[in-house]
Amino acid sequence: MKPIKLELEGFITYKNKITIDFTELYDSHIFLISGDTGAGKTTIFDAIVYALYGEIARKNVNDENLRSDFLTENDSYTYVDFEFMIRNEIYRIKRIPKQRAVETKRAKNISHSVYLWKIIDGEEILISEKVNEVKDKIKEIIGLDNNQFKKVALLAQGEFSEFLSANSNEKRQILGEIFKTSLYKDLEIKLKDKAKEKKQDGDNLKKSLLLEINKREDFKKKLEDESIDVFEFDKIIDSLDAMICEIDDSIKKITNNRLEKTNLLEKEQKNREYSINLNKNIRKFKDIENELSLLNQKKKEYENLSREITLSKKAYEISFLENSYIELDSKIKNYNDNLNDNKIKLNKICDKLKEYSNSDEIIKELEEKLENSNKDLYLKNELLEKNLKLKNIEKDFYIIDKEYKDLNEKISSKDYIENSIKNIESIIENYQKEKLDINEKKFANIKLDMKLQDKDRNIKEKLDKLSEKDNLSIKLESKKKELSKLNITIIENEKLEKIALSNRKNIIINKFIDEINDTGICPVCNTKHEHNLDKLEIDIDNNKDYDSIEKVLNELKIKNGIIEKEIKDIELKLSEYNDINIKDIESLKKQYSLEKEKFDKDSIELKVILEKIEKCIEENKIKLEDFKSKKSNIDVYASKIDEIKENYFIKKNIIEENKKILSEDSDSLKKDIDIINTNIKRWKLRIKEIRDNLKRLNDEKIRIISLNENLNGFIKNSLDELITKRNKFHDKLNDTFKNNDDYRSSLSFYENLSYNENRLKEYTNRVSNLNFMYNEFLTYKDKKLIDIEIIEENIQYIKDEISSLDKNFHTQNIDKKELENIRDNIINFKEKYENNFKEFEIISNLSKIANGEIGNVSGREKLNFETFTLIYYFNRILEFANKRLKKISNGQYEMIRNSSSGGGKKSGLDIDIFDSNTGKIRPSSTLSGGETFLASLSLALGLSDEISHESGGIQIDTLFIDEGFGTLSKDYLDNAINVIESLSYNDRLIGIISHVQDIKDAFPSKILVNYTKENGSNIEVVV
Repeated sequence: MKPIKLELEGFITYKNKITIDFTELYDSHIFLISGDTGAGKTTIFDAIVYALYGEIARKNVNDENLRSDFLTENDSYTYVDFEFMIRNEIYRIKRIPKQRAVETKRAKNISHSVYLWKIIDGEEILISEKVNEVKDKIKEIIGLDNNQFKKVALLAQGEFSEFLSANSNEKRQILGEIFKTSLYKDLEIKLKDKAKEKKQDGDNLKKSLLLEINKREDFKKKLEDESIDVFEFDKIIDSLDAMICEIDDSIKKITNNRLEKTNLLEKEQKNREYSINLNKNIRKFKDIENELSLLNQKKKEYENLSREITLSKKAYEISFLENSYIELDSKIKNYNDNLNDNKIKLNKICDKLKEYSNSDEIIKELEEKLENSNKDLYLKNELLEKNLKLKNIEKDFYIIDKEYKDLNEKISSKDYIENSIKNIESIIENYQKEKLDINEKKFANIKLDMKLQDKDRNIKEKLDKLSEKDNLSIKLESKKKELSKLNITIIENEKLEKIALSNRKNIIINKFIDEINDTGICPVCNTKHEHNLDKLEIDIDNNKDYDSIEKVLNELKIKNGIIEKEIKDIELKLSEYNDINIKDIESLKKQYSLEKEKFDKDSIELKVILEKIEKCIEENKIKLEDFKSKKSNIDVYASKIDEIKENYFIKKNIIEENKKILSEDSDSLKKDIDIINTNIKRWKLRIKEIRDNLKRLNDEKIRIISLNENLNGFIKNSLDELITKRNKFHDKLNDTFKNNDDYRSSLSFYENLSYNENRLKEYTNRVSNLNFMYNEFLTYKDKKLIDIEIIEENIQYIKDEISSLDKNFHTQNIDKKELENIRDNIINFKEKYENNFKEFEIISNLSKIANGEIGNVSGREKLNFETFTLIYYFNRILEFANKRLKKISNGQYEMIRNSSSGGGKKSGLDIDIFDSNTGKIRPSSTLSGGETFLASLSLALGLSDEISHESGGIQIDTLFIDEGFGTLSKDYLDNAINVIESLSYNDRLIGIISHVQDIKDAFPSKILVNYTKENGSNIEVVV
């Protein structure tokens, strides 16, 4: 990324609009941003970063703090407008922060906005104006995110001296964030979890296999335990297949036998159905005949029933009047009865209340008894608890005595166990030393593998370039041939163009000659001609249209220019591959092959030896843990003896002191407690009973008095209504019936009216239906009944046989399905086991490599995957950094990684300094201020180079270096300036932010930053 133009207004310390044209500084390559402290030098870089990413380079500065303090809300809005070039493409981005300011006419709240354009041939094309979308587009265009860009494009004041002195853990966090190494840690955890999961899957599969086999005892007996333990799935499946074949044969026999029985059953069932229907119809006819005869005998009875139904309906209508006055009379009687009953109840309640006149004295007496009983209960319970505790102490005393004797016996084996532990620890130590040697060789092999990978990549890159060179050569020859043919075609068409142009002229002239010969007068000058003129010759064979030839010729010349440019481009590219040849590549491949073969052989040998050692270590560790466990138990036993002995005498003294209490009978105490508890409950219930009865009686007395008053009112109102209703009923009765008996008889008949109406209707309908049915079944009059029981016995016998066959068939099928299900499950287990076993081996080995078990030895770095990756990046950063540090310090200093600092997986990123003057290594903290700046500058440049390299070879064409030169001596400053000048290769633009005078003199191109209290910061570009 190379800046073209920066324009900003109202940004931090810059009140007024300023514009920086960086193209004026291109020829100088290096320029200085100079000014007093706080003048706004670093703000120029802040503006570039904010324009691109919407975030400020400094800490603790947010979007709302970017508007200049010199401005009010009535001033124009703050913005940053930045134009830049990357890979020969030009872009422009304008960003407006969140603020309150004037955008058009008056102040308003302005939200964060951004616009990104691409400039093609001077025309601006809007790419996006969405904040998040622009953020993604900028990262895509530049190839770096905000954090990476700041690390690569700006070497900030003080930041890299902090990075230099930071401990391993702090560097780990910084580098991990830059290079995103957390994914390696995530991979390590996932591999470890996956290995555990696969191991558990294997254990679960064995359990599942045993569960399947145990489902059938007959199958389990056929198998050998060894087949199950070693997972001989084929033998297990063969046993199952044999059992399934036996069941299939049995099912086939049962099926054939059942088919015969089923056919016989169908015949018998058809015969039974026919016989049942015949018998049914014969009986039906006889029933119809008998019932019809009986119904004809009852004809007169049902005619009388019809008359009685009519009278009962009239009686029922009159009964409503009767019921009304009877009901009212009954109510009056009930009211009087209730009134008398209530008077009796009231007298009884008053008598009972007299019985409770001394209730307060009774309750007081009962409460005194309760209080005394509770005191006795507390004393008895306390005595019982002491008695039980002492008896438990007596039991413990005999247990402790036995335990003391047992512990003395166990402690006697302590010497033997301690000697065994020393011997095993010595064996493990020897194996650990061997393992350390092997791991050192293995680690050396890992470094060799990295070098081999670099060689392999180098060979592939050269082969790719060679292939591209061959392709370009072929393409060049093809283009040259095409150009040669095209040139011949152009020459031919140029000849045709000349002929066509000549023919066109001659044709025009011949037309004039024809006119002169016809009229004798020249149409141009009006001169008379006496003789005919001869016409000019025309090339008839090549007489083609001039315009079409000219068009074709122009197209050919354009194509000729394109091919010539393509040939130049190919030749230019080929010149880059002049140093690549197949012999060098073949030599490299042969050398790589020999080194790779040796590496693979050594790796396998080391792996085999290491596995044997690890197995021996593991076996001895198990033994060691067993003996240590036994020793630990003995130590525990020894520590317990004094405690047990002391406890023994304490309990003995307690027993002696409390013999009197022990003599008390706990059962007798429990009985006394039960009696007291019973009395307490009884007295509490009695108190509650007295109080409840008193309340209930008083409530009932009040209720009865109120009820009697209501009843007297009801009786008085109902007597007049009763006389009116009785007279109306007698009038209706005399109009319809002879006397009261006739009325009562008809009314009683109405009680069964519905029933009698249904009887009459059913009789009529039944007679009609029977006459019809009699004619229908007349054909069965003389036929005889068939004995069904004989047929039923035959059918039942056949069914029992079929049922027996079905049960057997069902049982066999269940057995078969169960065995097939077991077989399918075991086949599934087999496939899962084979897949799981392969995956477990691979994942387990990968997990060991990733989590650093290879280097997990005392005195060695614990290189898990993430740490290994960080160290790889860190070594490359130091390699880039030392190239510059050696140059700046005249070869005196070199930064080296301290791999032994602190230990653990988060160590290994500390920096020591090798001083060639003394030949010794010392901590980076011993450097002076100037030396620290040089080391920090070199480290920052190294990190910048590595990030660029890791980001797909991204080339940052502009670099800003912020302060730090004031701490350098004259010699170191000159060297630093030389190193900075060397950074400006390939048109790289370097901006140095500093106020040091020697720096000002070293670089003539400057951006001078001035600051005033009235107008803030302003700039002047000096070229």
